[in-house]
Amino acid sequence: MRVSKTDVIAGLPAELARAIVRKFRGRQMVAEIAEDLLAGTGFELDAVFADLESAGYLEKIRTDRQGDVWWDTTILGNALAMASFGRPISRKTADRLVIELLQRARAYNADPSKPMFIDTLRVFGS
Repeated sequence: MRVSKTDVIAGLPAELARAIVRKFRGRQMVAEIAEDLLAGTGFELDAVFADLESAGYLEKIRTDRQGDVWWDTTILGNALAMASFGRPISRKTADRLVIELLQRARAYNADPSKPMFIDTLRVFGS
């Protein structure tokens, strides 16, 4: 997922929305865990979670005996949690970086004093 710092997600600045879903990613928690992130922003905790739920980033898992609602991220929420505000690199830059990586691996393998041998390199990206 590509987002910009100027984007608005579920009524929140993108950085704040990402910070909230990052707290919940892969864990079931009550909304109060995110109160520190909302302090001084003017956003209401219950409204933020309702908006993130309606936008598909968080889902209610259960309500416990004390009435606390437990939340977890959705697939969309996980994508937002992993989102970067960095700009993608060009194909030209990616090609240059791969060539440099291969050169370093060859130089490493050419040194008989090294304790290991690089047999496989894996590079991934979107």
